[in-house]
Amino acid sequence: MFLSSEQQLRKLTEGLDALQQSALDMLRDELKHTDKAMDRLHLKDMAHMVEMDISCRASMCRVEELLPKINIPEASYSLFMVDSALILSELALCDIPPAVRPSYDAAYAVVQKTGKLSPGHIFTIISVIVTAVSLCLTKLPLEKQPQVVQELDKLLEIKFNQLNLMQQMARWHDDFLN
Repeated sequence: MFLSSEQQLRKLTEGLDALQQSALDMLRDELKHTDKAMDRLHLKDMAHMVEMDISCRASMCRVEELLPKINIPEASYSLFMVDSALILSELALCDIPPAVRPSYDAAYAVVQKTGKLSPGHIFTIISVIVTAVSLCLTKLPLEKQPQVVQELDKLLEIKFNQLNLMQQMARWHDDFLN
């Protein structure tokens, strides 16, 4: 059955909590069984990144009514599209765990389409990418890891900048009402 981009995004959003919790469990389990210091460091960093993304999404839920008022600058949107496509393409070269594969495939399909994405959909795609990278980083060739992490940092910066803007708008709105 073929799902439209909108249906894929809705399904991604609905399954994100479970996906990220599953990823954290897998990272913690892998940490228990890894004896390489560098891999342990990467796994801890990736678990922290997923936890930060979960926290960011929780913060966004509190100011969700402001999401339609957010206008992501064209330069940031272009950066999102380029970096997302680059990261998803790099991840395609490694063995993506079955738990994250459907979400990865859906995110990849949506990013390949040319239609404009809403801020909420952008944040969902970034969350899926954070989760996929966290589970695949140590499986990527060593020379690819820094580039993927650098591109991921750029995506997270877009997300955190928009969250800060939404929180400022929420504070201003509350101050205005009071």
